[in-house]
Amino acid sequence: IGTYVIPEFGTIVTMILLIAVTTTIVMYKSKFSIKYN
Repeated sequence: IGTYVIPEFGTIVTMILLIAVTTTIVMYKSKFSIKYN
């Protein structure tokens, strides 16, 4: 069970990291767009 749970946990962590990175990029883009506008 332990060997099977580790890959799923890793995939979940990668998904969370990708979502966090995308949200931060969107926030930076929105901030820059507001500054330019």
